[in-house]
Amino acid sequence: MITPVRDTCDYLDTWFSSLRGQTLPRERLEVIAVDDGSTDGSGRALDRIQRAYPELVRVLHLPASGGPAGPRNRALELARGRYVFFLDSDDRLGPEALERLTGYADRLESDVVLGRMAGVNGRRVPKDVFRHSVEQAEIHNSGVLYALTPAKLFRRELIERHRLRFRDELRIGSDHPFVVEAYLRARRVSVLADYTCYYLVARERGGNISLGDSVTSALRLPYMRASVETVLRHAGPGPVLDALLKRVLRVEFTDLLGPAFTRLAPEAQLAEMAALRGYLDDWYHDALGPELPSWVRWRIHCVREGKRAELCALIGTETADRLGFRSGNGAGAGVLASAGRAYARLPGFRDPGSGIPDSCYEVTRELAVRHRLADVALDQDGLTVTGTAALPALARAGTGVRVFARRRGSRVTFPLHTVQTAAEGAGEAGESGPVPGTAFRARWGSGADRWRPGIWDLFAVLDAEGVRREVRLGSARAPGLALPGPRPPSEGPAGELPVACYWTDPYGNLSLRVG
Repeated sequence: MITPVRDTCDYLDTWFSSLRGQTLPRERLEVIAVDDGSTDGSGRALDRIQRAYPELVRVLHLPASGGPAGPRNRALELARGRYVFFLDSDDRLGPEALERLTGYADRLESDVVLGRMAGVNGRRVPKDVFRHSVEQAEIHNSGVLYALTPAKLFRRELIERHRLRFRDELRIGSDHPFVVEAYLRARRVSVLADYTCYYLVARERGGNISLGDSVTSALRLPYMRASVETVLRHAGPGPVLDALLKRVLRVEFTDLLGPAFTRLAPEAQLAEMAALRGYLDDWYHDALGPELPSWVRWRIHCVREGKRAELCALIGTETADRLGFRSGNGAGAGVLASAGRAYARLPGFRDPGSGIPDSCYEVTRELAVRHRLADVALDQDGLTVTGTAALPALARAGTGVRVFARRRGSRVTFPLHTVQTAAEGAGEAGESGPVPGTAFRARWGSGADRWRPGIWDLFAVLDAEGVRREVRLGSARAPGLALPGPRPPSEGPAGELPVACYWTDPYGNLSLRVG
């Protein structure tokens, strides 16, 4: 266990309690805490812990380095265990974290294991990557690139074989190129999502080095570039590089152009835009645009075209969370449906003076879809599902709903006979009350010609003002909704074919197993 410490005295009791309370046998745990020139008594507090637990804790004192890279590197030179875990001194672990992580790594022979994270005091953590456990994660499409802090388990043999070290010259973000290289060099990267291993804490009075208004492009661009260069060096151009660029544009690029940007003087804003334009000139290519959300696309366009005033106006439509980051895509300003696409009515939209193209405002794939299953029935005559669905942003024109089944692993689909009626309250509340939605009743009749063997997933297609969205059914459902029992061949609606309904794991969607 490696922990760099810099002026976190108020958090050290909680940090060490989470280590002392680990279910991993004590003899398997070594804690190396590196005091990085603390001035608040953290060094003395660490010495007291070491005196009380000399068999567990080793403390080093270094002059202030300005960042965690140096202390982490020094500790790596001293580490002796099979695995290394990096725990910041203001964060904490779940009691079973290390036992579960090392057991998972041993069983799968993983070089890197990501444990489920939770944010404390509003701290943001990646979510999609931890939706379910993954034994072997693909770097480009599993979401692991959104988890680039070192708060994960690394096989020490991997680190030493490739002499992986943190970049001392990076005051913040030195963990990004380190973790990216570890991913690329690892034989196996795994995700453990069924237990919260790591609690990432936002300090009550601020002080997290990587957060806040002072974090400008001068601090972020060096590690943004270093991460890209790491991918190019070890993987070259391709899907991993594109996935990393999309992650950087959605996270760091967007945060740099958030509320703090609008409070800068105009000259400082232009300087930030010029620095970010240089990054785009080096790495961005237009094929990435359609895969990015609208709130990234209009930022990119404004930076590339030097539209400072327009950029500030668009940022002003968003709201900031307690850590100063953007939230929401401004769709509350209203949505226009046109030629089967949806556009946010944000500043500059279809304004000849702004020169911002419609593509920057398109939110078709971002529209919220509200759906809820009310009942699922399976009898001798077939399957019946009932529920409600709506596209709230366009729901006042009414939402059409069609339900269909798709055989997993193929393009084979089968439409269910769907009857719909207007239903109040299927969507979000509007200015004058509940947004109208649509109640639907979909029927899949019996018969061997309909019930073909396989796993069938249920979907709904919603249509409002010509805008269509497709969504899996089941994850949102009435509280306590129970599924009907399986039907054996002798009673099943498909003659000789047994049929069973089930909720998928981990997403909880509705599927049928036929045959």
